Amino acid sequence: MSVSWSKKINAIVVILATFPIISFANIGVPVLLFGFDLNLESVSKPLAGHTIPTNEFSNIITSVMKPGLAVTFLQDELSSEDFLRLGSDMKRGGLFKNLQTYSTESSSRFFPSVKAPSHALRHLDQKYDEQIELKDPSKALSYLNNVQLQKDTSLIIHLNPTGDEETSSRSIKKNDELIGAIMKIVEKSGLSYIAFYTGKSHRSAHSAAVVQGVGRHLLQVEDAATTDTIFSGNSSICLLYMESVTVGASVLSDNASVSCTEDAAASQVNITITDSQISSPLELIFTKDAFAMWSLVKAVYNNTILTSNTEISAPVGFSYHCSENITFSNSSAAPVVEIARLQIQVFSIETPGVFDSAYDCTGFFTIAIWTGLLTALVLIGATVYGLMMLNNIQTFDLYDDPKGKPLTINLSE
Repeated sequence: MSVSWSKKINAIVVILATFPIISFANIGVPVLLFGFDLNLESVSKPLAGHTIPTNEFSNIITSVMKPGLAVTFLQDELSSEDFLRLGSDMKRGGLFKNLQTYSTESSSRFFPSVKAPSHALRHLDQKYDEQIELKDPSKALSYLNNVQLQKDTSLIIHLNPTGDEETSSRSIKKNDELIGAIMKIVEKSGLSYIAFYTGKSHRSAHSAAVVQGVGRHLLQVEDAATTDTIFSGNSSICLLYMESVTVGASVLSDNASVSCTEDAAASQVNITITDSQISSPLELIFTKDAFAMWSLVKAVYNNTILTSNTEISAPVGFSYHCSENITFSNSSAAPVVEIARLQIQVFSIETPGVFDSAYDCTGFFTIAIWTGLLTALVLIGATVYGLMMLNNIQTFDLYDDPKGKPLTINLSE
């Protein structure tokens, strides 16, 4: 028998209160799991402040899966604060009225922070016979009303974008209505189901400012779908994220094709990007040296060798990340390639679809760090100087001896 929704909300509040930094960790995304007659006793409750790795979350899904439907509701951004707001607004009708109904009437479990949950959920096709992905929320209902849902099917439904802080409440409520309508169709099918509500990336109140600024924040696989991006992943060769690519006056479309090939003998990886917007493929060539460092050797476009304005390299097992725009040019050639917000990893990828720790082009000593160090040095210097001055204070070395002759000082006009 499931616990009441109010108790679940209280549990969520306790988990978040014991570790506030979850709200600001761009790595973890909350996940709400609910389903028909699920056995969740074997799933331990998440520890406060612990971000569940992608592989561990995949194992959790596998342990509770049953023959039937797997329904994933994928929002562009989602944060634990949305669930806190859900708890406070529920008394007034709430933003998640339908989500409340289905989670309380079935087995459910809340995970405050999961690393790249969308990646794990996209790979449910390996456990089910068929996967259906509906990227247009406006057409999802009409499609599902005209098809017969089959057993052992993974259904991924993209929800409406949440937008900024002013429109997020309306968007979330609209998404809840869509979830309710789709769940009615799922129930009519008569199949048992397991459902997930999560986001592609973590959303925070200051996320918009972070995206626009140049910082050392890292991109993740789930971020790639939140904007117009070119993204490609290979299980062992390469992982690539680019927000946009401009070649001359042309901007590559979302349908650009990215392929990776490896020449193990030459320790070389080639990434080829093709698109209808450009006359010839754009090729990025990477090599690995004897010191286990991989680096970009050159870019080739239209038989012209281009060089980048910054060095792109990292140790094997690490990714490279840069929030600044990277340009490729040749002193005598007209085409100029510009890549916005690049993150890339080649040769060795520990977890398929997930970037490893990143080397950042911004460098470790940013302006903020230098300011903090200089301020600390000034304060330390002032403290040391003050202690030295106190140590050099001179005291009188002559005092009256009560047993001897009194000290007299003659004063004369």
